[in-house]
Amino acid sequence: MMLPLMALLTVSAAFGLLLGLRAIPPSETEIIDAAAARYLRETGGARSDCHATPGPVAGVRLVVICDAGEQTWTAAFDAWGTEVTLDADLLEQEPRT
Repeated sequence: MMLPLMALLTVSAAFGLLLGLRAIPPSETEIIDAAAARYLRETGGARSDCHATPGPVAGVRLVVICDAGEQTWTAAFDAWGTEVTLDADLLEQEPRT
């Protein structure tokens, strides 16, 4: 009787840990690194071309900007690191902190 109970508790604890870890949003560094890696794949630029600013509107955590001189690549991300589509006019505004 104790063995099945111990197995059930172990499975329950592992499942709870898995759900808890999935509830942690990515850090700003992780979002910037993922965006810079995408920028590298798409344009062949350098990671050092990229930086981030706070989001200009609610629901946008970061705007990653990669500037390689004549070409500027931008992407906006929410709190979970998912890309958000914004108007180009909003991305060109000065960030408000």
